[in-house]
Amino acid sequence: AAAGARAGARAAAVVARAGDPKLDFGSNERAGLGYTEEDSAGQSNIFSVEPKVYVGKEVSTTFPFALVVGAVGLLGVGAGLTFLKNDAETVQYVNTGTSLSEYVAKFSPRRAPVPVPAVEAPPVEAAAPEAGA
Repeated sequence: AAAGARAGARAAAVVARAGDPKLDFGSNERAGLGYTEEDSAGQSNIFSVEPKVYVGKEVSTTFPFALVVGAVGLLGVGAGLTFLKNDAETVQYVNTGTSLSEYVAKFSPRRAPVPVPAVEAPPVEAAAPEAGA
């Protein structure tokens, strides 16, 4: 009898769960981002749809700042060049040291001298001994 009571209790619990209200997503601000559809077995599947992100065009303060910095930089370079051009005391650099070509010649590997081919002397014929000596 106890086994039958347990089976009835289980059935009642299943029936109670089946009677639960369906989930309500109405209070969620992202509730409209999906849909449900039943598959061939009759089960409901939830499919999500991601919203497209809209990025509005904002007026950036970086571009005007870059223009001002660039203009100030150009004015500074122009003023410096004008100052150097008009300065009578500008010292011109005169090279008094060793040139790069001299260093290259000094430290470049030296080649062995080309061997001069030996000149062969014509063969000397043996002198015949004199009969009278």
